[in-house]
Amino acid sequence: MRRGTTKILLVIALLVLVLGCATQMATRPTPMAEKALDQQTVQSSTPVDTKPTLMGVLVNHTGKQSRVVILGNKRLTYTTFELDNPPCINIDLGAEAAPRVLGQTKINNGTLKAVEVLSIDGKKNLHRVKINLGRTTNYKIIREQYNLAVVIDNLSQAEQAGIQSTSDRTAYDTGSKSFERVSAAQAGGGVNRILAFGFKPLGEQEGSRLSIRLTGPVTPSVISRDQGRTVILSLSPVRVADTLLRPLDTSYFKSAVDLINPVRVGANVVNLNIRLRQAVPYHLNQTNGYIHVDFDPSQVAPKKIILPSPDVAKRPAAVQPRAVAAARGEIETRTVSKGALVSPEGRVYSGKLVSLDFQNADIHNILRLIGEVSGKNVVISDRVKGKVTLTLKDVPWDQALDIILASQNLGLEIVGNVLRIEEASRLLEEKKRRQIELELEEKEREVLITRIWTPKYAGVEKMRTLLEPLKSADGTIKAIGNDIFVKEREDVLQLMEEVFRKNDKATMQILIEARIVEASTSFAKNLGINWGGTLNDPRGRLGGLLLGGSLGGSLTANGLFGATNSAVNLIAAPATGLGLGLSFATAAVDINANLYAMEQSGEGRIVSAPRILANNDEEVFIKQGQSIPFETTATVNEPSKIDFKEAELKLEVTPHIEENGKIISMKITVTKDTPDFARSARNPPINTRQASTKLMVRDGETVVIGGIIIDDRSRVSNRVPWIHNVPILGWLFKSQEVMDSTVELLIFITAHIIPVKI
Repeated sequence: MRRGTTKILLVIALLVLVLGCATQMATRPTPMAEKALDQQTVQSSTPVDTKPTLMGVLVNHTGKQSRVVILGNKRLTYTTFELDNPPCINIDLGAEAAPRVLGQTKINNGTLKAVEVLSIDGKKNLHRVKINLGRTTNYKIIREQYNLAVVIDNLSQAEQAGIQSTSDRTAYDTGSKSFERVSAAQAGGGVNRILAFGFKPLGEQEGSRLSIRLTGPVTPSVISRDQGRTVILSLSPVRVADTLLRPLDTSYFKSAVDLINPVRVGANVVNLNIRLRQAVPYHLNQTNGYIHVDFDPSQVAPKKIILPSPDVAKRPAAVQPRAVAAARGEIETRTVSKGALVSPEGRVYSGKLVSLDFQNADIHNILRLIGEVSGKNVVISDRVKGKVTLTLKDVPWDQALDIILASQNLGLEIVGNVLRIEEASRLLEEKKRRQIELELEEKEREVLITRIWTPKYAGVEKMRTLLEPLKSADGTIKAIGNDIFVKEREDVLQLMEEVFRKNDKATMQILIEARIVEASTSFAKNLGINWGGTLNDPRGRLGGLLLGGSLGGSLTANGLFGATNSAVNLIAAPATGLGLGLSFATAAVDINANLYAMEQSGEGRIVSAPRILANNDEEVFIKQGQSIPFETTATVNEPSKIDFKEAELKLEVTPHIEENGKIISMKITVTKDTPDFARSARNPPINTRQASTKLMVRDGETVVIGGIIIDDRSRVSNRVPWIHNVPILGWLFKSQEVMDSTVELLIFITAHIIPVKI
């Protein structure tokens, strides 16, 4: 018994061991599954509040390489793949993304075109970084702590030039909703420069305006991020001086803009990162050497200016110099901080406090000392001379500088990190000279140029009419012979030339076919008997029976129809059909009966097919018909006269080929008038059939634009009272007439596009 139990336990243990091994082999995960399992394990061990998040994207461009750094708050998992057409690098990240990161940033540095961050299928934890390239090149991805660095080999200058020559840049104007295309050949004549940035409020109800002054037109593009709170204005091809690359704090203005930060992102690309305190509509416009970005008003109040503290406000009024900002080349924007001093003229002093005590000291030494305290570079003209005696204690260095300059009639010009000190009169002269130069540039830009255009395909008057609305107040447009003479500014001429080129081309033609099908069916049936006769009673027997005596004579039963001897006349004799006469005659009685039967049916079809060939957007018509004479009735004062009315078949159509070149829209009218001589040979009525509509049809397709159906049915019965109700016998005393007619009118339209061969 014990041996049997031992054997049973041994067998059970072996079975358990075999089943365990089989289960382990069956459930062993694949390498990919193990990797996913490891990732799940890592994710499950990660706290909920530290999910992987894409924090931002940075781009750095050097001579040989470009780096796109993907910032993360922890280690990011990713997969990557390439596309050749168009060339781009796609990096899929298993991470969330901050709203301000989503969107596109244009680079255009020759190798990189743009970097775009977008979500995939609306999944919150899956995002894609798409790096658009000018051409396929080598790259590698390096982990740098929590960040991913995509290192891309830059293209050579020859490769960049090849890409530039085969591409056009398109500028989109969000204010006027118009496109302006600038080809690479046009841009190759030189790179324009940014001369100045300006910002000003337009009023509480009108918003604010950012102005960029340039030496010539550039290609602007606008990108919105962070749900409209960040606007990136990208300008290319353009260059900008380093002195203009500084933030412009506008948070104290009554506008929607908080900060404007210009940055250089490529060799000839400048981005203006505009931070809004409220997402509002904006409008972009480029005209006369300026780019204007107008922002609608904001409902969010600006920052409040902090007034000086009481101890600062108690300082002597003697240390309030006059403003010298009028002699500056540009305005310096400063942030008002706590404890700052504001002069009556509105100048804000917030520099480092200094104490100065000099007697009959050289002004050059004092200015150099102030430059060291301010941390700025100081350039002093040789014309600056003199001695200064002053005692200042705990005064901002910029206020001390204004005091010294005002005492010596000197002026200040700030260019970036450089303070230039010169005689105020000379700075004023330089400013006037720059203003004159700007005015001359504006006048040169407004010089009228004469241009002659000769249309090849369109009419001269048509082209002149198209160009007339584009003319400026000083310009002129004249059509002489086959030429159009235009005298206008250069920018207006460029726009006119684009309109002229777009409209002066061989237009396609359209063949319009109309079919007017008129089908008719008719059915008529007549059946009836006419009765009549004569009764002879020479002996007066009938009279004796009726009157109690004897009368002689004869009785003829012809009633009102004596000519036909028919007392019962229910049907008229048809022109065609069955006519059967029966007669019963004796010496005393003569009875005759005429039986008439007719059945008629008919079918007819009339097809009218006018067709006409028309130019695109031109109204054409074709007609065919006859003039019908109508005689008017003579009166006492006027004799009768004959007028003519037109009965014609007419097709009027205005076709238009849509942009895709496959759809034709038409305004069409079809008329068919026919005289009805069956009713009257003199002054016949005119039957009118007309259809007018607007429709769209594909090239070569046939559509039905209208139809009319007239169904006429009639039943007429003639009978003798009372007698027609007698069974069987009553059929001899009644007649039937049946008439059915149907007229159906259908109008078909077919259009074909006929290309013009040049």
